[in-house]
Amino acid sequence: NWNEGVTEIKLEGEFKEGTWFVMTLPEGDIVRSQIVAIKENESFTDRAVVASNTFDVIHTVTDIGNNFTKVTYTVNANGPEAKELGLGICSDFNDVLHSLNKCPNYRQYLSFKPIP
Repeated sequence: NWNEGVTEIKLEGEFKEGTWFVMTLPEGDIVRSQIVAIKENESFTDRAVVASNTFDVIHTVTDIGNNFTKVTYTVNANGPEAKELGLGICSDFNDVLHSLNKCPNYRQYLSFKPIP
């Protein structure tokens, strides 16, 4: 498991814009997000709404040569509690990226293509 902050992720359909997925957190909390944008083998964006706050997480992959890939997470947060909640959302991103790097064949997770 390369993301200890998430116990389970379940995609509710195919990997394409408009599809929802559910993340179960270790404490049992459930977070629903929707895929709102996909750029083939470049990035995808998911959106979660928590109370009156909207969080867009952009997952970007960049081939930097010599069999290395740069992974970048960007969070755009809007709403009255966006700063406080956003800091919590981002708090484990460094750990997630380090764990992903240790995962065997991790590069297979870094290619994505929308399903028409």
